[in-house]
Amino acid sequence: SIDLSASAYESIEPADVNAAINQVVYTTSEMLGNPHLQVRFLSDGVNPPNGFASADGFARSGLAPMPGLWISSPRNLDQVTPGVTTITGTVQPGFGAPVVSISEVDSGQQVAHTVAQTTLTVNSEGWLVWSVSVQLSRAGSYELLAEATGDDGRASENKIITVG
Repeated sequence: SIDLSASAYESIEPADVNAAINQVVYTTSEMLGNPHLQVRFLSDGVNPPNGFASADGFARSGLAPMPGLWISSPRNLDQVTPGVTTITGTVQPGFGAPVVSISEVDSGQQVAHTVAQTTLTVNSEGWLVWSVSVQLSRAGSYELLAEATGDDGRASENKIITVG
């Protein structure tokens, strides 16, 4: 169950309820590594407003509600050891291989820019898995940016990691 304050629900317009539900369901499912997760909403420990109530909970409903690209590892704000860092993620089949850029946060200097390798077939959830390995030897904070272009436009995601 996801228990939000009553005020959190107040700012959601009725037209945005499904998008808000999908964002919470897909993000929580991805964080927990459970694609079959059922999410139930609460409001201050009791029933949520209309649209968020479901006795069975809400689950993923295919790829359409999700962004076209994810960075799966490392996670945002992870600390990695100096040396080779492998970045992995998933991309919807309608997009090309992601281009991954890595920049030092403090200086903004780009330290890597490369096209990721993708699998040729989709995984059990319908995604192509991609990866890239880069040498990150200097301690510091880095921004990882993955971008892909497809029939439906552009998809991107970024994460901040610390090497040290």
